[in-house]
Amino acid sequence: MNVGDVVTFIRKSHHGPAYFSGFGVVLDSYETEDGLLLYEVQWPATDKWAAERAWHNDYELRLVSEME
Repeated sequence: MNVGDVVTFIRKSHHGPAYFSGFGVVLDSYETEDGLLLYEVQWPATDKWAAERAWHNDYELRLVSEME
């Protein structure tokens, strides 16, 4: 995944399954000292939650569309 790619959240969080819903856009990526790859994603507002930026592990996201 790269900056600008569109993703969906595929892992239930402790906030509930609808916390990160719809499509998000990858804003940034970061590799930890342990080699873990994280992605910052901008999520849209929903009827329950305000728009939010959040960091996710790569296994929590599914790529929908790549930015060319």
